[in-house]
Amino acid sequence: MSYTALIDSNLTKAFNLVKDLAVLGTFNKKSGVSFDFTTGETTTASTTTITTKVVIIDLKKTSDKSNTVRKQILFKSRNLEDLTFYDTITINGVIWKLGEIIHSNNFTTLLNIFKEEWYG
Repeated sequence: MSYTALIDSNLTKAFNLVKDLAVLGTFNKKSGVSFDFTTGETTTASTTTITTKVVIIDLKKTSDKSNTVRKQILFKSRNLEDLTFYDTITINGVIWKLGEIIHSNNFTTLLNIFKEEWYG
């Protein structure tokens, strides 16, 4: 067994051992977006999703003047081919936008995600 396979196997075990700290996240990749000028609406031809376990590392509001909430998530890198193809992730029914990658290697990725919260 190669070291890569051994590390990947142990990462799968680790994500299973953290039990409820790991939640399912669905990465959403949209393709074929077009704009209808008569209705003023955008239409999406198809949406591709990949569901994987993610661990939420951090949650904070960016500032008192902004309604933006940011989280950091950790997940196995091998579950996704390229993050640049994805624009959102759905966690517990809430849609988050993908932010910058903090750290990534062949095994894990630490990623910022964010959303706007509206009160009123």
